[in-house]
Amino acid sequence: MTVPSAARSTRNTPLVSSELVVEPPCRSTAGRLTVSRLSASPVKIAELPDPKAEPQITPEGLILTNEGGLHCDNPSWRLVEQVLSELDPGNGNSFCCLKVPNSSYVQTLRGFNGYHLEWRVVTGAGIEDYIHYRAGYPGGSTKPMELKKHDHVSPGEHRDLIRWADVVEAFRAFYQGDGLPALFDWRPLDI
Repeated sequence: MTVPSAARSTRNTPLVSSELVVEPPCRSTAGRLTVSRLSASPVKIAELPDPKAEPQITPEGLILTNEGGLHCDNPSWRLVEQVLSELDPGNGNSFCCLKVPNSSYVQTLRGFNGYHLEWRVVTGAGIEDYIHYRAGYPGGSTKPMELKKHDHVSPGEHRDLIRWADVVEAFRAFYQGDGLPALFDWRPLDI
């Protein structure tokens, strides 16, 4: 895909045109520069909050990946939020993960009826030294409920079906280096 000349730059920062967001340090599994179109999602570049409202940290060492093949070292918050908004309910891009290499991560899976949100906390140096949590709404029903997608179902409880805005807030907390958001009950999973 050709990037309009008005949007080209040699700097290592996101470039924004009316349709495209380009982040040079990102790549797809095919080794090409990632250029993604904004979807008709709840968030568009023109609607993003004032930069003062964005996390004010440097995401050094973070890696953003998705099922569609994106791999981006040190992503901007704007890109993380865009990637979350572009997840689909099982058409090849329903999963996203933000991680510290060989350490903790937050991940989400989108379905027709919500999102599953999980957070892994590494507790030691060994491969088995971690606690893997799934988010659920406090006081929500523990009735079994599957996250439904085009190509898969993910088992869980009714309270595990998380809203998009709350997924974004959990990713923001991880991006900023905060702990598990208190908005949720975090249930350990045996994975």
